[in-house]
Amino acid sequence: MKIAIGSKNPVKIRAVKNAFNKFFNEFELVSLSAPSNVSNMPMSLKEMIEGARNRAIYSIKKEDADFGVGLEGGCEEIDGKIFLEGIVIVVDKNGKEGIGRSAAVNLPELFIKEIKKGKELGEVIDEITNQKNSKQKGGAVSFLTSDKLKREDEFTDAVIFAIVPFIKREIYDL
Repeated sequence: MKIAIGSKNPVKIRAVKNAFNKFFNEFELVSLSAPSNVSNMPMSLKEMIEGARNRAIYSIKKEDADFGVGLEGGCEEIDGKIFLEGIVIVVDKNGKEGIGRSAAVNLPELFIKEIKKGKELGEVIDEITNQKNSKQKGGAVSFLTSDKLKREDEFTDAVIFAIVPFIKREIYDL
């Protein structure tokens, strides 16, 4: 089985590997840069879903894989608060789709101000923590939870949720 991941980010690659390992014994992972065709910092659930779907479809077609996986992080406003979360879409060769969503964390106003100026959240975290490329490490989630939860963990759970329809086809009508 071949799985194409629409990301070169090591955190996202590990998350996909962790999740698929829970259900499948053997598979090949191929990672590639896949366009999301949405903004660098999606600011709505709709935009995150669109970006993840675009990455998944591009990846499965480009690699002629059994599954394509698209992961998209972004923000969603709920009751005047901005939440950071991740969306994962898994597609198969027949165009069937599973979707998963990570937990969400309410972002502090300090982060939101910078995001609204056009910065990606990773840049904001890098500036605050004096790190480089934090989004390919623990990310904002790790920083906000004092390393109790990492970006890889939240995406692993979301990938698992996106795989569910494929392992429970009988109840998902796939």
